[in-house]
Parts: sequence; C-alpha cells; structure tokens
Amino acid sequence: MAVFDSVARPLLERDREIEQICAGLTASRAGGGRLLVLEGRLGAGKTRLLAETRGLAEADGFAVLQARGGELESAYAFGAVRQLFEPLLMRRSANTRAELFSGAAGAAELVFSSPVPDEWHSLSDPTFPVLHGLYWLLANVASAQPTLVLLDDLHWFDAPSLRWLAFTARRLDGLGVCVVGATRPAAEAADPSSLADVLTDPTTQVLRPHPLGLAAIAALAGTDDGRADEPFCEVVREVTGGNPLFVHALLEAAADHGIAPTAAHAPRLRELAADGVTRLVALRLARLSDRAVRLARAAAVLGDQATVRLTQALAHLAEEDHRRGVAQLQRSGLLGGEDPLRFSHPIVRTAVLADMSVAERHHAHRKAAELLVDAGAPVELAAAHLLSVPAAAAAGAVETLRAAAERALQQGSADIAVAYLTRAHDERIDAATGLEILIELGKAEQRTNADDAASHLAAAIARIEDPERRGELILEHARARFFSGRPREAIRELEDALGPLRGDGHEDLAERLQAELIGAAWWEPDTHRIAAVHLAAIDPQRLHGGLGSDLLLASLATYTCRQGRDRARALDHARSSLASGRLEIGAAGAYAYATTTLLFAGCFDDALSHFAKAVTAARRRGDVVHLAALSLIWRGRTHALKGRLAAAAVDLREAFDLAREHAVDVAVPYIAGFLADVLREQGDVQGAVEVIDSASLPQDLPQNTHLMFFRLARARLRLVRGSTEQALHEATAIGETVAAVPSDNPAVIPWRAVAAEALRQLDRVDLAVHLAEENLALALRWGADYAVGGALCALGRVDEAGAEERFRRAVATLAASPATLEYARAVIELGACLRRGNHRIEARAHLRSGVDLAEDLGARALADRANAELAACGARPRQHRRTGADALTASERRVAQLAAQGMTNKDIAQALFVTVKTVELHLSNAYRKLDISSRREIGRALT
Repeated sequence: MAVFDSVARPLLERDREIEQICAGLTASRAGGGRLLVLEGRLGAGKTRLLAETRGLAEADGFAVLQARGGELESAYAFGAVRQLFEPLLMRRSANTRAELFSGAAGAAELVFSSPVPDEWHSLSDPTFPVLHGLYWLLANVASAQPTLVLLDDLHWFDAPSLRWLAFTARRLDGLGVCVVGATRPAAEAADPSSLADVLTDPTTQVLRPHPLGLAAIAALAGTDDGRADEPFCEVVREVTGGNPLFVHALLEAAADHGIAPTAAHAPRLRELAADGVTRLVALRLARLSDRAVRLARAAAVLGDQATVRLTQALAHLAEEDHRRGVAQLQRSGLLGGEDPLRFSHPIVRTAVLADMSVAERHHAHRKAAELLVDAGAPVELAAAHLLSVPAAAAAGAVETLRAAAERALQQGSADIAVAYLTRAHDERIDAATGLEILIELGKAEQRTNADDAASHLAAAIARIEDPERRGELILEHARARFFSGRPREAIRELEDALGPLRGDGHEDLAERLQAELIGAAWWEPDTHRIAAVHLAAIDPQRLHGGLGSDLLLASLATYTCRQGRDRARALDHARSSLASGRLEIGAAGAYAYATTTLLFAGCFDDALSHFAKAVTAARRRGDVVHLAALSLIWRGRTHALKGRLAAAAVDLREAFDLAREHAVDVAVPYIAGFLADVLREQGDVQGAVEVIDSASLPQDLPQNTHLMFFRLARARLRLVRGSTEQALHEATAIGETVAAVPSDNPAVIPWRAVAAEALRQLDRVDLAVHLAEENLALALRWGADYAVGGALCALGRVDEAGAEERFRRAVATLAASPATLEYARAVIELGACLRRGNHRIEARAHLRSGVDLAEDLGARALADRANAELAACGARPRQHRRTGADALTASERRVAQLAAQGMTNKDIAQALFVTVKTVELHLSNAYRKLDISSRREIGRALT
C-alpha cells in the first residue's frame, strides 16, 4: 500500500535537499524570502519532500498555504492561487479580510469576487494590477506570521497562477515567505513557457533530487531477517533508474509474488518491471467492487472538486455505497483524503482515467460540468471540464464557457478566455449566439493576438446589419488592425463606416469613429493628409457633447499645438475636452493629447495638476501601463521644463524602470529622451549616454513622430560630446520628419536651435542664423514664453551682432515664466555676452545670480559653464553644493518625498511597485545623506 502513499515512505538520501530547504526557511523567517523548486520526473520523491518541508515549517511556527496542480485545472484561471488563499479567506472575519485586501491588494479581489468591484471595471487590461494585488495579499498574510507556500505539481498549474509566481519570485526579498514548489521538467508542463519563466528566473533555487543509490534500495528491499543481496539491488536500480516511486512499486510487486531479495531471484525483477506502476493500479482496481471502481472514476474526473456530494452524484451511488467504496479505495492504498477525495499519488488518477474508454471520459466530464453548475461552483471549474471534451449540443455549455471567459478577462487572463470562447464557438449553436461569441472572441484576442482578433472581428462585422452595432465593432476591429501593423486598412475601414452614421442619430459614435480615424492617420507622412482633412472639417460649435466630442476636441487641441498656430484656440479646445472628466476615466490617449497641449502652451501648473491626479489614480488601480506610458512621463517632462530636475529624474527613472520591466515599449523612446536631457543638465553626461544606449534603438531611425524627442536628446548629447556633424545630422532628420508629418512647433521640438548651434560650431554661421531666426519667428507665432525665451537665446548664441539685446529680451520674457531653468540659462548667456563685451562688473552680477540659480535647480552643467565665465571675468567661481537633498539619487528622493507626505513604508512600496525592503534601503540611505534620524525631519530636510 505504501507505494502510492508518499508520506508513508521513508525519506532516504535527501539530506542535501532538506538542508537547503531548512536554509530557505531560516532566511525567510528573517525576512529574506526564498523560492525553491524541486524538479524531477514522475516518482522522484518531490511530494514526500514537500510533506517533510511542511512538518519542519509548522514546527518552526510558520503558517502554511498549499496548492496542488491537476491536469484538469490547468485551464482554470488562477485556480492554483485560489487554492492557496480561499481556505484562509473563508476562515477570516469580514474585518480581517478587509485588512488583507487593503491598499494595492484590493486588485486581488478580481480573482476571488463575483461580481467584480466597480472601481476595477475601467481597467483596459487588469493583468498587472491583479498580479500586483496578489503579491500584496501574500505580503499582508505574511506580515502577521512567517508563511510557507507549498506548491505541488507546478507542471499542471494554470498559466495565470504561474505568471503570479514568476512575478512574486522577483519580489520575495523583504517578505517572511518561503515558497517551495515541486514540478516535472518544463517540457512536460501544460504551459511550458510559463513554467520555464519560473525555473529560469535568477531568484529561483532549483533542487533536483538524485536517484536512490544502492544503500537506500538495500534498506527498502531488506527483509525482517536482514538486508537484500547487492545483485538484487543492482537490478532494481537498473530497471527503475533509482526512481523512488518505481523502486517502491517494483519491491511491492516482488513481495506480492513472493520474490525474496536475493541474487537468485534478481532476473525475475525484469519481468515484473515491464508492468510498471500503471499496471499495478489497474490490477488493484480489478480486485475492487463495482461501486469502488465507479467512485474512483468519478473522483478521477472531478479532480480537486471531488467532494463527497459531487462524487456520489457522478458515480450514481447511494450514501452507504459511497462510504463503503471510499473505505475500499483507502484499504487498497489508492485513496488518501476523504472530502474532497484525493488519490494517494497523481499517477493513480492518471491510471484510473486511462482505464476508462474515451466515450466514458467524455460523458463523465460533461456530467461533471452540469453538476458543478447546479452546485453553484465557480463557472471556471465547469468550463475546464468542457475543454476536455469535443463539441456537442450540451445544454448550458455555451453559457458556462462564455461566463468563464468573462471572469478570466476581468482577472487579466485573456489567454484562458480565448480558450473558453474558441471552445464555445465550436458548439452547435444558433447563428445569433454564434455571432455574439465571435465578437467576444475577437475582443479577447486583442490582448493576445491582434491578427486573430482582426480576422474574427471582420467575420463578425460582415454579419451585422445594424449600423450602430456595426460601428461599435468597427472601432474594435480598426484598433486590432492598427496594432497588428495594418494602419491603412484601419483607416479605410473607419472612413467607410463613417458614411452611414452621419446625421442618423448616431452622432456620438460617428465622432468616436472620426477621432479613432484621426489618431490612426496622423503619425505617418502618407496618411497624415487624411487626418488633416477630417480635422479641418470639425466645427467645435456643432459637436454632439458626449465622449466623441471630447475626443475630437482633444485631437483639435494637439493638432493646433503641433502646427504651432493659435495658442489660445488650442488651450480652449484642451480645457473644453477635459471639463467633463470623461477622458480621464476611459480615454488615456486623448487625455494625454489635451494635457500635453496645456504643457506645451506653457501652462505648466495646470498640466502638473492633471498629471498628479493621473499618477495617483494609476497607482491606486495598479495601472502600470498608464503610469509608465503617460502619467509619469509627462509629469517628469513638466518638472524638467520648470527646472525641477531632481523631481523630473524621480518620475522619469520610475517610468523607465516600469516600461522596461513590463514591456511598455511605445513609451521607451519618450522616457529615454526626456531622462537623458535631465541627466545632461545635471552634469551626468555618462549617465545620459547610458540611458540613450539602453533604449536599444538603431542609429538610423525612420521618420516617425514618436521618435522625435529621443532624437533631439541624442542630438544635444552629441553636441556636448563633440560629435557635431552627427548632432547636425540628427537635428536635420527631425526637421525632415516634422515637415513630412506637420508638427513644427519649437515649444514642442526645438530642432532648429540644436541644428543652429551645430552649424555655429562648424563655422557655417549664415545658415545657423537663418535657422535660429526661423525658430524665433515660429516661437513668437505660438506665444509660449518659455519657447520664445529659448529661441531668443538660441539666436543670440549664433548671431553676435544683436546678441546682447536678444539675451536681455530673453531674460525679461522668462522672468515671469515658470520655466526657471530657461531663465537661469538666459541670465548666464547675458552674463557671458557682457563678459565678451568687456562689461565685467555687470557680467559678474548676472553670472553669480545665474550660477546660484543653476545650483538651486541642480543644473550642474549650466552652473559649470557660469563658473567658467566667472573665472574668465577674474572672479572666484562658486562652490558646488553637493550635500543634503542634492546628494539623493532619484529613487531615494522619490521614496523620501512619499515618506514626507506621511505614507508608511508599506504604502510607499505599493505605490511604487517595489518591495518594502527596497523602500527601507532607500530611506536608510536618505537619512544618512540628509543627516537626520527620524521620519519627522524628512520634509524639512528635503526643502
């Protein structure tokens, strides 16, 4: 009987593994969380080691969470995660549950709640918030007691649970959590790539138990009278490979056949070994009663849901027959737990299922799905059974699969949802239901495979006649085409869809389609004209007033800003589009159009208030894409334009880390460009070079407006490093792009200023002056003070004749502007100009004022230049003030700022998507650099 009962077997030759597991428990108790995975083939003794681990942990005061994978459950989104936490949550009071789901852990309720909490409905993709929430749920559990997480049969875990494990593995340091898992090799997994992500992560410690040696086999094979003969043991090791399960099975079979462990009987072992463990299970089943066999089959089909009530119903057994069947299975060594019924080893379940015909298994799975639905079980459990059988006209199957898909999408498991919906579409269903499923499938595939999404949505559109419904779906289809690299097809489809909707009671939909068309068309030179035609046709006074109107007003605002014409009109459109609040909730792209228009119009404080709200909301939802791709980028850029370089570096560093960790690729060129500019201004040229290089973009880039800020930063950096020709080439390439895709506003992208400075250094002064004069004319036409002041300085640098007058105008223009860095630059340029004109006394006054301001802003490069000019005036240079808050890194400052706002370490960690230990480290460094000893002093020290 012990062959299938892993806990009953002796633990032999596993001292090395136990030692490493004990070390992991010790480290975890001290807050250094660990992930250990036992990897080995079937029967290698992994489950036995997990049982030993549990005993050791419980003896040391650990709480234990446990989950076990099953072949059936691999299609149940977060099924393993629910096994871990649901028993714990069910035992807790409402108040304790609320504490466990507090803060960022609130997003984890998407996994356990039905219906989904209202605040999470606005998430376009909940994948990251759910993973982040589940991590913090575990952290909250472990805050009360060190916790052991036991994960058996990882190879059968569902993909979302494995994604959570990989996510959590990188964040265990700082938690009192030890995760110990067991798995077969990744190649045997239900989802090999997801399991491989866990096994290959640098934080994962993989333990591979060795086969049993002769000494262990001899100890197991020995009789009461003595040890087994060595030749006998050698044959056992040869035919079993030292696999503990196979060794036990072979020895038990030998005992059943009366074969003594002697050298003379060794040859007979080869005959017995051919039967294997599966044959042994089949033989045991054959000796049992019909009721026990029916019960075993019902339990095998139901898997982890094999409760007494469900197995009794599926096996068609009376209560007494069920009880007797359980007793028989336990006596045979095939069954472990009673409610739910659990087999003593996964191979037993596999063997029982193999003993059933295909038709029997399919019938049982369909019946199991019906029983689970009737019992009120989560729809995902019933849907998993339906995935195991071919399509048929099964009552309720389609509804079950669709409901399960909806839940999977809410939890961020689009791949699981696609599997459910694909299976539902194969059912024998009526045309109307088939159309609905096709639409749902296409929408789900937008998160997994844009090409498949476009194909299925196109098929659905062809079957829809209602113009409103058709238009809504075309919006989805056009996005799928755009993101699958077919923007022109998307544009044509949107244009075709607009015609039937105009003036026919579908105004808001028509406006949303038009806004989508504009957004698809205005990025590329050969389609920009289409966007321009539609934009020119918009009359803001005749808009409908819904979300579509807000989208179009935001588009008009940013388009007007790109053209650099009529700043007042652009601001009016931007503010009108933001007034209702609709863009803030569900239109991230348009929200960015409107808010960046405020920024480039010079309304820095208005823009900052919007970006601050967006950052707060994105942190609360765990919406890392919005945070990395929009909120932090543009708040950081605004800080930089205001001269708050340290604050800008904080936001942009965080955005860069998030974008790279979570593959928000579209944001990387923007962040890299903005951050490189900030680092260069701070005097960290090497750091700026490293940021540019880490973006991994080629030297030759296409004409694309998304790359303009990156290219401008790279051009400025090349100027600083003396690569003047390359800088000129880069700036000229930007000019060609903004001409091809009209967006030539020096408040947005002052490429002419950079090109003019490169030309001056190359002694091509006439062309430099021409470009600088053009730059100033365009800045004056737009009218943003920071752009005008910068353009006056750029012209003054290349045209000595009128330089002093232009620098004085720049200082006067920027004095009342929030662009403090540009003001400091203008003051220093004026001082340098006066020094060259031999007006040394006035020059020194301006240069001293400028260097002090540059030091206050952390603009080290500018301060160095001013000091060089002071030295040329015969004055003593100012000293660098690299102490206190100035000495903090971006990450240290970010953490310190949040701590100064009264946030706890846990709150800060949740907001920044880092671990508590990381926060503690940054705060410790900040205390040392600020020369303070308590949290109460941080605010004063930072200011």
